[in-house]
This record gives sequence, C-alpha cells and structure tokens, in this order.
Amino acid sequence: MGLGSLAGVGFGALTGLITYQEPKPKGYFIIDLGPGVSAAVGAVAGAVLGMVSGTVIGAASNRFTHYNFSDVPLAERSALMTRILQGN
Repeated sequence: MGLGSLAGVGFGALTGLITYQEPKPKGYFIIDLGPGVSAAVGAVAGAVLGMVSGTVIGAASNRFTHYNFSDVPLAERSALMTRILQGN
C-alpha cells in the first residue's frame, strides 16, 4: 500500500505538470493558480489510486502465513508464539 501510494504520488504529480494548460481569457475575470495546483491534484489522485491498487495487489500476493491456534491449549500456544516470534 505504501509503495503503491508513493508511486502514485510521483506519477500523478508528473501527469499533472505535463497536462497543465494555461487558461484562455474568456472574460474580464480569470483565476489561474499555475501548474503547481495541477501537480498537487494529480499527486492526490495518484496517491489514492496507488493506495487502492497497492492494497489489492498486496492482499492478493499471499505472502503471509496464517496460524490457527483455536484448538491448541494456552501453554502450548504461548510456547509456539514465542518460537515464531524468535524465528526458530
């Protein structure tokens, strides 16, 4: 999730900077906040999309081991958890 978000921020900011266009005057009053705002909006959108895709990919990667201790007595459960946490 963190790597996806980080990649999304970079890609979104770059896309926002590239796609920025100076507005054409259509009247007496115009607001142009510059390419920085476009980059910031792109970065936020990229972060959200990157976070979602990173979460989906991370959940589907199946890198984690799941343990079921529901039928194991408490003393044995404690010993097993101690061994797992120590890496033995």
